[in-house]
Amino acid sequence: MLPLQQHQLQRPARPGTAAAAPPLPLRRRRDAPARPRRRRRAPLAAPPSAAAGADESFGDAVKRVARRVQGALPVIGLLSRLTSPEGGFDGAGAVTYAEFSRGVYNSGDAYASFSAAADELEKAHGRPASSRYLLLGLWMADQGAGGLVAPRDVVAAMRRLRVTGDMEIEIDRFLGARDATLAKYAMVERAPASDAARAELGADAVAAVALGLKDGQPLAGDDARRVAGVVAAALKAPMEVAEAAVAARAERSLAQQQQQAAAAGPK
Repeated sequence: MLPLQQHQLQRPARPGTAAAAPPLPLRRRRDAPARPRRRRRAPLAAPPSAAAGADESFGDAVKRVARRVQGALPVIGLLSRLTSPEGGFDGAGAVTYAEFSRGVYNSGDAYASFSAAADELEKAHGRPASSRYLLLGLWMADQGAGGLVAPRDVVAAMRRLRVTGDMEIEIDRFLGARDATLAKYAMVERAPASDAARAELGADAVAAVALGLKDGQPLAGDDARRVAGVVAAALKAPMEVAEAAVAARAERSLAQQQQQAAAAGPK
């Protein structure tokens, strides 16, 4: 058997050319000495409670992301919204004005209470107290309470609506403000607004669009009863909560003015 350095094919030299240099002998690779293997230490086991909490938080995060992905799918998201007025898979409770209105219309006894109080308001105060305007203000209260949209912005929108009647532009403005806040909490589960916060904002919105009242101007008599009726029925809040929200309009307005003055600072 030929040695390794000679066991190679050599092409014959062409006539008139110098002979090719012989190939360099190949060097055998010497095996490197084996390194001693280090024993890996077993990872320290986490306490059962900590491990369970980590698994639970990770699982909740995965579920939230999965629900948002499902809601973003064209067909699945549409079917979810058509069958559920609570916002489908988005996980944040965000619903449109049409979804909110459909939920009120399909609420059975609650809709009967809302319709009776809304009809009384419209007969007493005319077109600004129509059901469409009332539902728009209550939808903004339902979706904007809890810090998503400033209460003064909701009340200002209702006052503009009373004059212009342009629901589309007010919906677009509100959605822009609400969605900008929701984007900050895209992967965080936000606590829903309390019944009291939603009822207070709803009472102020209805008073602004239906009655044209100024901030802090009290509601009394039949108007107080009617406003409390539409707020409780549309927002699915207890009647006593709605009545307390209507009765505390003056104190709430004073507290909001003090907060705005404190935020502005000394002049």
